[in-house]
Amino acid sequence: MKKLLIGLVGGRPGMRAEISDTLVQDGHAQLAAWGDHDGYGEHTRDMRLAGVLEGVGQLPGGGLIVTNVDSDREAQRIRRAGGQLWHIMGGQPHGFVAILPGEPLVSLCRDPQRPHWRTPLQALSELQLSRRRLPKTIGA
Repeated sequence: MKKLLIGLVGGRPGMRAEISDTLVQDGHAQLAAWGDHDGYGEHTRDMRLAGVLEGVGQLPGGGLIVTNVDSDREAQRIRRAGGQLWHIMGGQPHGFVAILPGEPLVSLCRDPQRPHWRTPLQALSELQLSRRRLPKTIGA
């Protein structure tokens, strides 16, 4: 199966770190995390991300979480690489990265008033299920 690629967008830095830690420590998907620090210009960040994405296929385990997607350029690079952006709820939505249909809204906690939000492990499970090929049924 192809490696998973997840980009975290929006929210606060501590929330993105906690979501990433939850997914890595869960261990089931064998994910690694990578995040570029603020302070680099958009072009430098994008080039550094491009280098990391080139090596995703060689990573041991199941894939990579990019913990700090900070521009539309970075978001488009992750999408083109077959990744999925997760929009972190709580804190500020990202002003430059649009939420596209099918991209999950992820929160650290379940909220019965917002059933469309997913916890990190729910979003991961849905992503993994969407990547599996289901066998054809007889007569279909």
